[in-house]
Amino acid sequence: MNIVNFLFENFDKTKTALISGNRSISYNSLCNNVIHFSECINSESDVVVVYMANSIEFIIAYFAVLLAGKKVLLVNPMYPDTEVKKYLDLVQSDLLVTNIDSVLLRENSQILCPSIINVHYEYPVISDRAEEGAVIIPTSGTTGEAKLIMLTHMNICRNVLDIAEAYSELSADDVEMIILPMTAIFCHTTQMLVPLCVGMTIDIWTGGLNIPAIIKEMKERNISYCQMVPAILRLFAFFYTKLGIELPNFKRTTVGGEPISIDELRKVSGVLAPIRIQQGYGMTEASPVISSQLYRDTLVYGSSGKLMNSIELRIDPIEVGKPEGVIYVKGPSVCEQTYDGVVLVDEEGWLNTGDIGYLDENEELFICGRMKNLIVVGGMNVYPEEIEGLIKGFPGVGDVLVYGEPNDIKGEIVKAKITVREAIDVQKLRYFCADYLPAYKVPATIDIVEELDKTYSSKIKRF
Repeated sequence: MNIVNFLFENFDKTKTALISGNRSISYNSLCNNVIHFSECINSESDVVVVYMANSIEFIIAYFAVLLAGKKVLLVNPMYPDTEVKKYLDLVQSDLLVTNIDSVLLRENSQILCPSIINVHYEYPVISDRAEEGAVIIPTSGTTGEAKLIMLTHMNICRNVLDIAEAYSELSADDVEMIILPMTAIFCHTTQMLVPLCVGMTIDIWTGGLNIPAIIKEMKERNISYCQMVPAILRLFAFFYTKLGIELPNFKRTTVGGEPISIDELRKVSGVLAPIRIQQGYGMTEASPVISSQLYRDTLVYGSSGKLMNSIELRIDPIEVGKPEGVIYVKGPSVCEQTYDGVVLVDEEGWLNTGDIGYLDENEELFICGRMKNLIVVGGMNVYPEEIEGLIKGFPGVGDVLVYGEPNDIKGEIVKAKITVREAIDVQKLRYFCADYLPAYKVPATIDIVEELDKTYSSKIKRF
């Protein structure tokens, strides 16, 4: 297996592969530009760092590094150059592919950047690199401590094939729009590699968070699919209603990345119908998709769907008589170790996800929260993610952090910090919580703060 095969095999090379603004490139031209740029990869290091915003050039650089037999370390273009320098040092890389100017990086690295040119090559024979490291993703979780997850060609290829099989409705006639960063594993695999594997056209949006313009382009380009985070989904639903633009080709969006309450999901689904809103579950270490709701199935609100075919799942109970427990997974898409050799799985190949969840009678997976975030109030388990999702549905609320504070009587009590987009009545917000939650889950206090500390990957720091 080799990730590069997804680009060079299986479909009409005259077809448009990528669109970005007023530029486009066919599969044949994309392949030729990848071959050309791969011949420029002269790094002595086995890792090349790619530090670029979403673009046609990003995809050329990504495949060129892999075609050259190197590993690619993807760095979010929102990171400061000091953070990029840290990653270059960690992997001892002497080559950075970027179009972001920085004195610090120019002084410390050899820098390349691809451009689209008219070239013609014989397609190469792609070697099998199944067990070799391919893509390195920095993941900081919620602590801010960087960890370099190294996914092999087998890990990613297996996940891509699982997704393509699960989403059997995908066809080469579909058009995917990417608005999330391609350096993030969710977008990298499901929105970049899966469409290329199927032979679809990808529309790379570079116009910022301009939702009306995004909706208009969806109409013009006949977009079939686009993935979002809840914050974007809320804006999309608002402007979709306000603009009144019909999107007859837009079939579904998959939403994830942060909590969203079932109540809010129902409301947004009603606004966007017949566009389907699907959820899934995954993590970088699993390349990333572990489970997903499927287009052909009846949607179950709050579910993360059914397991990918190659994934095995085990749940270790944390409380007698309760279905939920710690989720363990294993399979060919599960990463076994980090870049620096820290083993992530046990002797039998099981990865402790750190998440708590359960399977229902129909094999639908439900995620309750993170084990390390668990709050215990008077012996009752409280998952802060559930409360955060609810609070985010209250008008005017921005970011939310729910946490436990030690208490002499109850062990812990629930508290919350929020940012706001407009003035809100905190007492009304507590009443709102009380309408949907048992008393022990309602935050004892809700404090409005100017901002919440976040990691470089925009996750709210909990510890």
